[in-house]
Amino acid sequence: MLQKVTVTREKLYEMYWKQQKSIRQIARLHGISCETVWRQMNKHGIARRNKNVAVKLALTSPEVRRRMSLKLRKKFVAYRSSSLAYLLGVLLGDGYVCKVRKTRGGHTYLTGLCVKDRIFAEKFAKTLSKIGLNPYIHTEKRGFHRVRATSVDFYEWYKSLSLEQIRELINGFESQFVCGFYESEGSISLDKSGMLYIQIRNKRRELLSMIQDILDSQGIETRLRGPYMWDCFTLAIYGKNRVERFLKNIKPCIKTWPKGHLEKGRFVRLVEDISRMLKGPEPSSLLSWRKEADFSERWAQRSCEQREKRR
Repeated sequence: MLQKVTVTREKLYEMYWKQQKSIRQIARLHGISCETVWRQMNKHGIARRNKNVAVKLALTSPEVRRRMSLKLRKKFVAYRSSSLAYLLGVLLGDGYVCKVRKTRGGHTYLTGLCVKDRIFAEKFAKTLSKIGLNPYIHTEKRGFHRVRATSVDFYEWYKSLSLEQIRELINGFESQFVCGFYESEGSISLDKSGMLYIQIRNKRRELLSMIQDILDSQGIETRLRGPYMWDCFTLAIYGKNRVERFLKNIKPCIKTWPKGHLEKGRFVRLVEDISRMLKGPEPSSLLSWRKEADFSERWAQRSCEQREKRR
C-alpha cells in the first residue's frame, strides 16, 4: 500500500514564497505529483503567484533556460548547396561569425550582417533560414538593418573551415559564392571617360585569386592589383561587355548600376543598357537620377543663356 505524503503548511510556505521554488520543483523534492501540491496549498490557504510573476521567475531558472535553449536550438548539418555557397560569400565579406560574452556569464554565438540595403538584409536572412538557422532583422535608428542568428554548431563549423574546404563546398555553385562576395565587397561605377567597371576589394589576396580563377573559367577577364590603402587588394573588371556578362552570371540583388551625377546623354544610354541587361523596369533610384540629369541639363542650358545675355 502506498504511503500518503503530506507537507506541512510552514514548509510549503517557506519553499514556495521564501525560497521561490515552483510547484514542479516542490513536487520533485517530495516525490509527489503537482496535483498533490496544489491540493495541499489550497487546503492550507496558501496564495499562489500570478502569471506574470511566475513567468519572470521561471525565466531566471537555470533549468528552464537550459530546456528552452535545447528546444530552440537547431542542429546544423553542412551540405553543399547554392544557399550555403552564397552564405559563405557574404560571411567572407561584410558578414561575421563571432562569440560574444554575456553580462550574466556564458557566451552567445552570433552569425550576422549589418548593412543599409534592406533587400540585401532580407536575402541574407532567407539564406540563413534555408540552412536551418532562426534569423531576425532589426532596423537601427541610423538606417542600418542588422540580421542576427545564434548557433553554436554553425560557429564551430565555420571557424574550422580552410580555403581548400571552401573550394570544395562551393564546387558547382561558384556563381552564388561570387554573388554573395560581390554584394558584400564589390562596387560598380564609371570612370572619367565614361567606361563602366566593377571593383571587388579585400585584404586576403588568396581569396581574390580564387574568385579570379572562377571568373576566368566563365570567360570574364579580370585584373588583380594591390595592395593599396589599408592593405586591400583590388579585383577589377573593365568594359561594358565584361560587366554585362558578370552581372548576367551572378545576378546580384544590389550594386547593379553606378551611383553619381552623369551627363544626360551618357546617363540615358547607361540606364537603357542596364535595363536591357536585367530585363526589367528601371528601379526607382535610376528614375530619380534620370530626373536629376534632366535638371542638370536644364540648369546648364539656362546658365549658357545668361552668359550670352551678359555679352
